[in-house]
Amino acid sequence: MDRPNLISNPTAALLADQIEAWAKIVSLSNLIEENASQRDWDQVLAMADAREMQVSAFFKGGVCSAIFPVVVEDLEILKQQHTAILEEIEQDQTRIQDEENSLLKIKAQISQMNFPPA
Repeated sequence: MDRPNLISNPTAALLADQIEAWAKIVSLSNLIEENASQRDWDQVLAMADAREMQVSAFFKGGVCSAIFPVVVEDLEILKQQHTAILEEIEQDQTRIQDEENSLLKIKAQISQMNFPPA
């Protein structure tokens, strides 16, 4: 992401609004991570879409320079969360694939059995 336009002398109201908006983004990111650890992928996807809209809106008009260092620090944490979630997704996919393979083997074994007529 390109460096956003920094607002050096924001009004107190704008600064307060941005602090609140950024806190909501971070909170939503933490909820995404929590839902990913619970394997609730539908919630993860819905929240990720909502967060993406919030992030776009946050950076659209510029960022108050007073909170920019916090935003940069938090973005590093969010990237780490993102990486961890991707790893969880890959692990879940592998687990599901292994389970499917196991069930297919069991199905093949059962279909080869000859049961006597009742």
